[in-house]
Amino acid sequence: MSPGRTGPRDAPALRVVMPVHNAARYLSESIASMLAQTFTDFEFVILDDASTDDSAAILRDWAARDARIRVVESGSRLGAAEYLPFRVSYVSGSRSRSPTAAASG
Repeated sequence: MSPGRTGPRDAPALRVVMPVHNAARYLSESIASMLAQTFTDFEFVILDDASTDDSAAILRDWAARDARIRVVESGSRLGAAEYLPFRVSYVSGSRSRSPTAAASG
């Protein structure tokens, strides 16, 4: 169970969304900074936009270590504009759509 949660199914007070594309060099520092915040009742959603570097592996490693992290991987490069519908639907609580489905309508 994550810090700040009272049970495994409790919704977090806050969702933070971070898009990523080929950011392996900066990921660990960015994630560690987010997790070091004094406020702990959050879900950290990291959207990997078809990275071709080690980003996906780094994200999966962090997600395995902290239950607040949710990694969403795109099967193809979407870009920030294409990912926007998914980010909005995910943060508003509708998690049924994949990034690719959300981007296509």
